[in-house]
Amino acid sequence: MTRHRLLLPTAAVALLIGLAGCTDAESADETPAPTSTSAAASDEGQDEVGGDSAAEDSGVRGTTDAVLAEQTFDAGAEGEGDGNPGGTLTTMVRSLEVSGETMTLRWAMRWDNDEAADDASASMYDLGVSALPQMTDTVNLKQYLPLCTDGSWQGGAIDNQRCGQTALVSPTNVVYTELPNHAVVEGWAVFAAPQDEGASFDLLVAEEWPSFAGLTPEQAD
Repeated sequence: MTRHRLLLPTAAVALLIGLAGCTDAESADETPAPTSTSAAASDEGQDEVGGDSAAEDSGVRGTTDAVLAEQTFDAGAEGEGDGNPGGTLTTMVRSLEVSGETMTLRWAMRWDNDEAADDASASMYDLGVSALPQMTDTVNLKQYLPLCTDGSWQGGAIDNQRCGQTALVSPTNVVYTELPNHAVVEGWAVFAAPQDEGASFDLLVAEEWPSFAGLTPEQAD
């Protein structure tokens, strides 16, 4: 399997990262609803991740089990020590849809380790999963980060931190969100709609993971 990495001029990325700026509560009501085919978080982590209330607050509706693209690779291959869960990770792109001023990514992941117990689990943190997927329009050289309800990606360190903490994504907490062995966990993220016609996106879910290339957004029904 070929690993694709996003390589854009630093100046271009820094200039255009503001496309993922702050949104307001009204636009958040139009965002998608997360689902999971497994218990995505431990009981302790439900309050941290948001549980069902996160779906209600986001206003997201609709699900899909489609698979537009899929990749399987070694889990924790970049990590060392006891935190490396071993096994493999499979990531899937469900859909990429534009509705009004927003673009919604639905994706999923599955951790498989035949040497671990069937009831074993690994946290997103141990698997190296980021809570902030990145979309890059490789045609127009523009990077999109998830919308947030507070702060700004274009501000200083505090604004960046607040934006990351309120980003319209699920799952939201990499420490408490657990991936049960052989179970699929669903995810989503909301971005600003593409600024340009004919945009083609590369998706990077986590820095050390292979990226998905050539994703074309569809208009939502």
